[in-house]
Amino acid sequence: MRRRGCDVRALAGLRFAAIGRATEAAIEARGIIVDLVPEHFSGADLGRALVAAMRGEERVLLPRSSIGSEEICAILDAAGIAYMDIPLYDTVAERWESAALRESLVEDLDIIAFTSRSTVENFAAIFGREAMRGRRALCIGEQTERAAAAHGMETLLAENATVAAMVEAMVAAPSFFIKP
Repeated sequence: MRRRGCDVRALAGLRFAAIGRATEAAIEARGIIVDLVPEHFSGADLGRALVAAMRGEERVLLPRSSIGSEEICAILDAAGIAYMDIPLYDTVAERWESAALRESLVEDLDIIAFTSRSTVENFAAIFGREAMRGRRALCIGEQTERAAAAHGMETLLAENATVAAMVEAMVAAPSFFIKP
């Protein structure tokens, strides 16, 4: 905004949505009140909430990851809502040069906590599909759970897509976390 020579007054009349409470808090920390947060924190739920909240000829700006879920776009498309999908960042897998380190790390894992579909796919790229098969995964959301299950993992899904809900899932299902 500074580069364009404007300030927060340029945002007058705009409404803001966030996919979850942490994003809402980050936006509000910058002085912008969030108008909409879906009950469940997923792209699909945000898409449905946006469709329900839209009025008139409003358009949606989706600033997000370059590998963000297409579910929100499909929902907006189906509702005939105009939007701009703007990739703001890329998720890049870490490169591990030491095969011995990779093997020793994965051998010591009992449970793997995944906070996104991309973390599942990056884990598979680093450690290999075989390292995942039969292991247990705590997953933050449904897309993450589907990705982990596709790699042969036994999964536990957090009730909502937050780290706090992941902790609650651990407390509620201790038998999932006890090594047989």
